[in-house]
Amino acid sequence: MSIVNTLALESNRQIKINFDGGDLSSDAGLLLIKEFISKLGIEKLLSKAFKNNKYLKKVSIGNNVVQIKNYAFYKCPKLSSVKVGRSVRLIGKQCFYGCKKLRTLNIQSPGLSQKYTGSNAFKGTPAKMKVYVPRKQAKNYKKLFLKRGMRKTVTFKGIR
Repeated sequence: MSIVNTLALESNRQIKINFDGGDLSSDAGLLLIKEFISKLGIEKLLSKAFKNNKYLKKVSIGNNVVQIKNYAFYKCPKLSSVKVGRSVRLIGKQCFYGCKKLRTLNIQSPGLSQKYTGSNAFKGTPAKMKVYVPRKQAKNYKKLFLKRGMRKTVTFKGIR
């Protein structure tokens, strides 16, 4: 596993991560978390990793990630689309809290439970959001996400 030396979110909309194996950088407008995770060899998004990031618009969390820690995307004002991979088993408290422009949430993981979904994880998200979840889990996830702060007017759709 590589050691992260610096994690910089610069004002010029670039994210740069410096680690022992070299440097990674990406335009924050379309950030593919999967690429960073696989290069760094870690399997969880750190607490407050992108908290209050003003430039983050779309996120794709790969199948290697198992946990999305507390406040990972807390109050990202421009975040509009999130795709969560099949391996995610934990979504931390206030993870997507205050993401007011989040329109699409695609969760492919069939293994989320009430115990491992943090309080207010979805509070402050839009009322007209579309949530795509595994078809077999649609009813359970709707009930769970409503308990975790999602609004009742959100549209749930089963996939696969």
